[in-house]
Amino acid sequence: MEQFTKFIEKTCEKPSMFVGSPNLGLIEIFIGGYEYALLELNLLEERFSLEAFTNWLKKETGNKGDCWNLILLEIYGSDQIAISEFPKKYNEFIRQLRD
Repeated sequence: MEQFTKFIEKTCEKPSMFVGSPNLGLIEIFIGGYEYALLELNLLEERFSLEAFTNWLKKETGNKGDCWNLILLEIYGSDQIAISEFPKKYNEFIRQLRD
């Protein structure tokens, strides 16, 4: 899980290096592929998955969006802000799971 959290943070620090431009949709696809590999290899528990994060985000915000990236984009209004806030929100989700 820590490996996944660091991957999210690194990707969001320099999105253009990883996906070509600071676009939250591209980041969602990129991180989703990495998450899929971790889940398939049993290196990430389902409770820390982006699907679980999306469900948590829906409850936290009252937003009924289908995916975490669309919810964050609606909340923050721009890719740039949503990208910088995504790691913070994901870490908040992890902290609440651990409490």
